[in-house]
Amino acid sequence: IAALPPSVQGRVSSYKNVRKNGTTVTYNNLQWWADGRNHALFIPADKVSQIKEAIKQGEKMQKLVRELSLADAQEIIASDSALKKSSRTSS
Repeated sequence: IAALPPSVQGRVSSYKNVRKNGTTVTYNNLQWWADGRNHALFIPADKVSQIKEAIKQGEKMQKLVRELSLADAQEIIASDSALKKSSRTSS
């Protein structure tokens, strides 16, 4: 996982703010859910494209993690566990 390019979970959210002098400024945030709460991190305008690319990489990483998880689950289910009780034969 460390060998993958930068991977970010979340999404980019943009909002506009009209200043007192009448100019409009667009702000960008990275938003994600953790521990049942929505978190946000300010993204400078010159870094938005890099963050969007990292989000795409994060989606790829999530897909790989899900595939690995499924493969591990199937391996655990398929393997004979030493913890299983052996059935007793009738006498």
